[in-house]
Amino acid sequence: MSACASTSIFSKFSAGELKNSLPLFDKDVIEETHSVSIPAFYNDNNNWRELTHETLLFAKVNIAPSEKVDQAIGAGKKKLSLLSPEERTDYLGLIGKSLHTDAVLNGMVLTRDGRSELVLQLLSLKDSRVIWWQAVEFTLTQGTVVQTEQKALLSKMLSPVLQYIGKKEKPALIPVQQQPKIGEQPAMPGTEPQPKTDIKPKPGKKQEKDIKSPAPEDNFSPM
Repeated sequence: MSACASTSIFSKFSAGELKNSLPLFDKDVIEETHSVSIPAFYNDNNNWRELTHETLLFAKVNIAPSEKVDQAIGAGKKKLSLLSPEERTDYLGLIGKSLHTDAVLNGMVLTRDGRSELVLQLLSLKDSRVIWWQAVEFTLTQGTVVQTEQKALLSKMLSPVLQYIGKKEKPALIPVQQQPKIGEQPAMPGTEPQPKTDIKPKPGKKQEKDIKSPAPEDNFSPM
C-alpha cells in the first residue's frame, strides 16, 4: 500500500538539452525591453505560465498582471486555445500592443509521438518579431510535475533573458528635420534661417525707376 501511495504522489520529470545553442537573437532589443506580458500557454496542463511569471520576477522588468492580459485577449474574437502554434505568434503580436508592454512571451507545450516539448518565444511589440526563443524536450510520468524541477528548467531556459533584459534605456526619439527646398542651403545647427535678399523681379513687370535721358544738342547751325 505504501509503495502504491508513493508512486501516485511523486512524479518523474526529466528534460533534455536546450535546442537553441545561440539563444539571443537581438541582444540590443532585449536590453531595451522593460515590460513583458505573458498570455496563457498553448496546451498548458502543468502550470507553466504561472511558474514562468515567478521566474521573470527576478529580472529588472515589469510584468503585466495575468488578469489584465486575459482581459485584453478576451476582447478579441479568437481564443488562444483554438489557434495553432503558427497562428499564435501573429495573433499575439497584434493584440499585444493594447497591453502597452514592450514584449510578449509566447509559451507553448507541443506533444507528439509521446514526447513533450516546451517552447518559449519573446516577441517584440514594435514589429511583432521574435527576438529570442528557446526549446527543450521533457518527459513526465506518474502524476504532476514537481514545481521545483519546473522552475529549475525555466531558469536555465530564461537565463540569457534574465541576464540582459531591461539593462538599457530606450533611445530617445529624434525629431525629423524638415528637408530644405531645392536651391536652399540647409541651416547650420544653432542658427536661424536667414531671409532671402536676392529677390529677383517677376518677369513681365517693368522696373519702377524713372531714368531720364539728356536732350540731344542741336548741332546744326542756321544757314
